[in-house]
Amino acid sequence: MSRELEYHARLVNLRRGPWREKGDRARQYLLPPERVTGLTEDTALIDLQELAKQDEQRDPDRNRSIRQTLRWHGNGADVTLRDEIAVRDSLDYALAHLMILELAVEMGYLPLELIRTEAHRELLSLLWSAGAQQFVRHYDYVTIEYLARRLEVRGFRNMEPPPVNPEASTRFAVFLAQFSDWVEDNALREWLMFLDDYVEHPGEQAAFRSFLNGNLPERSERFERLLYGIRRFLLSLSNLFGILAPAERARCGLFYSYWMAKFFGYELKKEGYRKATQESWAILIGMRAIPSASSVDQLTLQKMREVLDNQIGTIQETWDATRELVAAATANRN
Repeated sequence: MSRELEYHARLVNLRRGPWREKGDRARQYLLPPERVTGLTEDTALIDLQELAKQDEQRDPDRNRSIRQTLRWHGNGADVTLRDEIAVRDSLDYALAHLMILELAVEMGYLPLELIRTEAHRELLSLLWSAGAQQFVRHYDYVTIEYLARRLEVRGFRNMEPPPVNPEASTRFAVFLAQFSDWVEDNALREWLMFLDDYVEHPGEQAAFRSFLNGNLPERSERFERLLYGIRRFLLSLSNLFGILAPAERARCGLFYSYWMAKFFGYELKKEGYRKATQESWAILIGMRAIPSASSVDQLTLQKMREVLDNQIGTIQETWDATRELVAAATANRN
C-alpha cells in the first residue's frame, strides 16, 4: 500500500470511531445557517467571533437558546434538563473528533493537508455561534484552539500549536485504541460526570469527599460505582501516559486536560492553568485505600496503595508537562 493510500485508510478509520455517532445530536442541534454553510468549503481567513456577531443580529432567538444550552454550569447555573445535558454531551464527542484530527497531525499520523478541508468544515459547522465558542473557552478545549490556529481560523486565543513529531505515529495508534475504550466505558463515564459536577443530589460531592477522608464509613452502591470509575480513570490514563515518550505525554495530555485539571484542582486562566483548591480529588483519593480495608490483608493493601500512588504519579507528571505546554503556547501569542 502506498503512503498516500495508507493515510486515506487511517482517516477513514478515524471517521468510524465510536465518538463520531455520539456527536451527531450536537451537529444537528448546531446545524449552521445557510450563509455559514456556504463558507465551510472556503479556506480563506475567517474570524469566528465576527461570524457569530453577524448571526446574532440575524437570528437573536436561536443564538440566545444556544447560549443557554451551552452555558457554563458552575456557580449555581446547574444544567439539569435532560435535553440540554444530551446536547452538551454530544458536543463533547463532536469536538473530540476535531481534537483527534489535531492530535493526528501533531503526532505525525496524518498530514495536515489531508485533513484540512474536513477539519475546516467541521470547525465552522460546530463553532459558528457565540454559544458554541463560549463552550470551547469555558471547558478548556485548548486542542481546538491549536487546530483553529493551524487552520488559520481566528476567534480564539492566538496560541501556537505544537510542532509535528513524525516519530510519534505509532503511539498515536495506541492513544486511539485507548480513547475508543474510554468513550465506551460506562463506569468511567459515571465518574467523569460526577467529576464534572453532575450529581444525583445537592451535597453529594461533599459527602463523597467526607467518605474519602474516612469520616463516612458507609460504602453506598453509588460510592462503590464511583470508586470503580476512579480505578478505571487511573488505569486508563496511567497506562497510556506510561508508554509515551516524555515529549509526547503533553500532546496527549492536552486531550485530557479538562479532566486532569478537575482531578488535580486547577482552572484555566488567560495566563494558563492555576491552582483552584488545595484539597484536590487526587489528594483525597491518595489518602484512602480504594478497596475496603476489611476485604484484604495488610500486605495486599500496601501493594495496592503503591500501585495507586504510582498511577497518580504518572498522571501528575503528564499534567505538569501539559500545563507547561499550555503556558509556553500562551506566552507565544502574536
